[in-house]
Amino acid sequence: MFKNILQSRWLTAGIAILILLLGSAVYRILPVVTVLNKENNNLREKISKINKNIKELEKSKEYYQDPSYLEHEARLRLNYKKPDEKVVFVYRDQYNQPEPTADKSQGLFEILKRWLANLIGK
Repeated sequence: MFKNILQSRWLTAGIAILILLLGSAVYRILPVVTVLNKENNNLREKISKINKNIKELEKSKEYYQDPSYLEHEARLRLNYKKPDEKVVFVYRDQYNQPEPTADKSQGLFEILKRWLANLIGK
């Protein structure tokens, strides 16, 4: 009897319908799963970037809390000086800055002008 049930057409048809239903369910769910996987990957990338940013901020925090940095900033911004320390201010002189170089085409023009003047004899 069990052998007859396994060989029946109704059981084969029922299994075929079950396979079709499961296949259609997978077909409908597959796009949702791919979108969720992409979002999951994007979120993992964001998490790694945020963790990297956190590490950089922790390093910056250590740097900004360093006594040498604090002393340097106090000297620059608050005009801090130690007792018995002499402070010298150095100002840039506007007249000691290097002059801008002349344009090469203008120099070539001057050379040609002198050459022509010498050729003519003026």
